[in-house]
Amino acid sequence: MIAQIKNKDHHVRNATFGEDRCRVRTAFAPSISTTMRSYAIGALRLLDITNIAQGTRWARDDFHNPLIALGLTI
Repeated sequence: MIAQIKNKDHHVRNATFGEDRCRVRTAFAPSISTTMRSYAIGALRLLDITNIAQGTRWARDDFHNPLIALGLTI
């Protein structure tokens, strides 16, 4: 079960964010990049967005969208 979840997350990070093509290779940057991608995926899943690619486009199109959805605006 844990392996399935890990593979699912890796597939999303690789297919949507192109993690395997990333050229960042020094110090802590690869770990930080992976963590930030995982946080983005987790936030979209908390918002019940099942298509992560579509969710990233939604968040990209208007930076207020994710802030409002997460309750971070006044």
